[in-house]
Amino acid sequence: MTVSPKRIAANKLLAAAGLLRPSNADAVAGFLWRFGIDMPPPFFRGFWGNLAFRGITSALIMGMGMWVFVWSRHGYSPSAALATTGILGLLYGLVTAGIYERLRRLHGLPLWRDIDPTSQTNVSRQAPATKTRPPVSKVGNRGPKPRTKN
Repeated sequence: MTVSPKRIAANKLLAAAGLLRPSNADAVAGFLWRFGIDMPPPFFRGFWGNLAFRGITSALIMGMGMWVFVWSRHGYSPSAALATTGILGLLYGLVTAGIYERLRRLHGLPLWRDIDPTSQTNVSRQAPATKTRPPVSKVGNRGPKPRTKN
């Protein structure tokens, strides 16, 4: 099995950012990578891609598991099972997509389509801009004045 240069660049970007390797962060991406399919890991997908992928896969897995082990035994109707699965998949997709989007922007990671394996600019990326506090003066106001008893 050959590893694509794009995956190597993605692993270097994640290592530079101090994040998990893609195969550990997304089991499906790691599984597909073993078969040579270059699916972007969640840190390099956009919000909508993560929402769709994470929501659909979690809804399928959770829905099938709940149907086999719980809902079919308790007389839960298939339409109610589909509705519950869809709502929970959507909520899970929204939460995980928001987390991955926040981490992607926080660490300045590009989208999968923007990774250029031939360019070294992706690998030696600059640190993201952080908000800094203004320097505190050593002289002057040092907080509230102590109360005095009258």
